[in-house]
Amino acid sequence: GITYSVHNMKICITAVLGLYRATLDDAASPPRDDGGLRGVSEEPGKLRVHEFAAGPILGGICDETVRQLYGYLPGKGDTELFYWFFESRNNPGSSPTVIYFRGGPGASSLTSALSGNGGPCIVNDFGKSTSINEYSWNTAANVMYIDQPAGVGFSKGPIPKTSEEAAESTYLVIDQFFRLRPEYNTRIFLAGGSYAGHFIPPLAAKLKQRGSVVRLQGILLGNPSIAPEI
Repeated sequence: GITYSVHNMKICITAVLGLYRATLDDAASPPRDDGGLRGVSEEPGKLRVHEFAAGPILGGICDETVRQLYGYLPGKGDTELFYWFFESRNNPGSSPTVIYFRGGPGASSLTSALSGNGGPCIVNDFGKSTSINEYSWNTAANVMYIDQPAGVGFSKGPIPKTSEEAAESTYLVIDQFFRLRPEYNTRIFLAGGSYAGHFIPPLAAKLKQRGSVVRLQGILLGNPSIAPEI
């Protein structure tokens, strides 16, 4: 059941990325400029990302006013974590930034990027089109979704054996992102539900204790799994 669900999720996400002029190769390997996207930024070993600039070039995307970033950032060792970032619809430079995690452990955060609190668009029935999500969090905040740990969604690398080991790569990715994109380092919140209650608090502690550049303001936990015995 788990394998079937994961495979279906990859197929669904790949189909949606196709609506955003991407391909499975774009999502499953470090992005490259295929001529269909505008603004590909690369810094070897640091940041590899496709950038969608707001405007008519977005074509079939449902909300052409929202700037997006997606790609890979290196974690610990050979780990590369996949992320998808959406600017706020209103004043992204002064809006807070929410980094959202699914629980599981091992649930892809991209499911929330396409449904639920979601990005600017939600997937319509049968996955062949999208509609504007008027209730998306990115109406008032920049929102970032990270597939973690390695092996989840489009993220790659050795599968970590502990939550602490997984948190190390996530810490590195978040710290690097805001070093490279300081314009979004406003008021940062880590958010999630279920098993995210296990790894968000220690991740927040790492960001504070290690002197990260991340301007962490707080954490948001919905129905979190904190203590199994409760």
